[in-house]
Amino acid sequence: MNSVDSEDFDVATLMNVCSQWPALTVPPGPAKDPLLERLRQVLMAMGRHPISASQTDCIALIRHVLLRVAPQHSQAPWLRVPLSVGWPTADRWRQAQFEVLPGPTSLNVQPRWPRLSFLDTQADLFDDVFRSVQSRPKYEVPADPLLLESMGLPTYTGQGQREAVRALLHLPEGNTLIANLPTGSGKSLLAHLPPLIEQEGQMTLAIVPTVALAMDQASRMRELLRQRFPYRNFPPLAFHGGLSKEERAQVHQAIRQGTQPILFASPEYAVGSLRDSLEHAASEARLHRVFIDEAHLVIGWGNGFRPAFQLLPALVRMLRSRATHNGIRVVLASATLTDTTLRDLRQLFGPEQQVHVVSAVHLRPEIRYACVPCADLERVDRVLEAIQLAPRPFILYVTRPDEADAWLYRLRQAGLTRLSKFTGATVPEERKKLLEAWGSNGLDGMVATSAFGLGVDKSDVRTVIHATLPESLDRYYQEVGRAGRDGRAGAALLLHTVSDEEQASSLALPKLIGD
Repeated sequence: MNSVDSEDFDVATLMNVCSQWPALTVPPGPAKDPLLERLRQVLMAMGRHPISASQTDCIALIRHVLLRVAPQHSQAPWLRVPLSVGWPTADRWRQAQFEVLPGPTSLNVQPRWPRLSFLDTQADLFDDVFRSVQSRPKYEVPADPLLLESMGLPTYTGQGQREAVRALLHLPEGNTLIANLPTGSGKSLLAHLPPLIEQEGQMTLAIVPTVALAMDQASRMRELLRQRFPYRNFPPLAFHGGLSKEERAQVHQAIRQGTQPILFASPEYAVGSLRDSLEHAASEARLHRVFIDEAHLVIGWGNGFRPAFQLLPALVRMLRSRATHNGIRVVLASATLTDTTLRDLRQLFGPEQQVHVVSAVHLRPEIRYACVPCADLERVDRVLEAIQLAPRPFILYVTRPDEADAWLYRLRQAGLTRLSKFTGATVPEERKKLLEAWGSNGLDGMVATSAFGLGVDKSDVRTVIHATLPESLDRYYQEVGRAGRDGRAGAALLLHTVSDEEQASSLALPKLIGD
């Protein structure tokens, strides 16, 4: 076999590999472009195991690649593909909305702009996404020298992030900052920056709603700390059920000794097993900041679901009362703060005269929305149709873990292999593997509950489909906000049934903790 001359797997290399298959091998190194890297992985699998390789995954990725390079308002280029074992037949390409010109040993295929049969005037929902339209205006502003020096970032994502960071740096001890910024604007920077610029011995407690987010943020934070302090060793930066007994003990010891720069943890751990160590750190003037991500959940969730969120104000008051210095700074970050929620947070984390607000929310211009009511059986067919045509990567949201199991089974039966599921029932060891595969483009899709919807940051998610009715606009906004975080177009499709309404209503009932 011959190898291609190009070091990178680009569109020209793709055309050469497909036209000379299997004489020309797929480049072994990862492609620079995430979408082409997905396709490269699929072609590698087809070369190794042609009988078991997924033709459905291959078709979807080839469609996406060719439509992305199509000239404006024009047809996609033709691609010559083999008729050998493992490759789709001419009928299979046609069923997938491709034009096909057959030959004796190969086919020439060209993707049509896909149309969802059930969307009528919105049947072209995916067109801008396939074109990779830049939908978000360039809001970037030059970074302050401190940000450039500590994190290597030349710009802020916008004026809102800049003002939030400046407010953070000038926040008096014992005061609270509420940062109301849109999804994708970099709210996590408010947690990441202090450990990089403060002296050793000053700790930030970062409270996040999901294990997935704790692990994701800890991974990013560890890389930042390694770049900033290459000769220092750090304990685990996320506290979760997947840690060994020794790792948990290491975290507790680091908190008490002042060698834990930042710790990402759920509210349950913060008010539970970590509480004594946090109280000790506060009394020794080592706990300087508390960062609460998705702070609207402090108001929205109650004694019916994760009551630890509503215990956080009491935890902060206790830690502040133990502090021997002038007071612990608190940062509350969210993208979905209503006037009522903002008022309640001021009261809970006050006194109100010591609470400062930076707000720069705006509607996300990246997302193209479609909402369709349908019958239960009808929805299954429509979800399957949408996912087979959708730009990659995608997330399919449901409400319950058993629903995720059922949808994962259906999708795999339809021939999709490069996907998995992520729910509140996913064990920590599996979560870590899934996040790594998701981040390295080893998965094209994720079937998920809201456990995967809060803050998990992958910039190139293109499609979010709901096979459920979210119980609140907050949840829906957070979950569709996973798409288009790089500023390019994303698609959001909501397919709901009458039976969803009862489930959503039961989850939406207020359940506040009383006296």
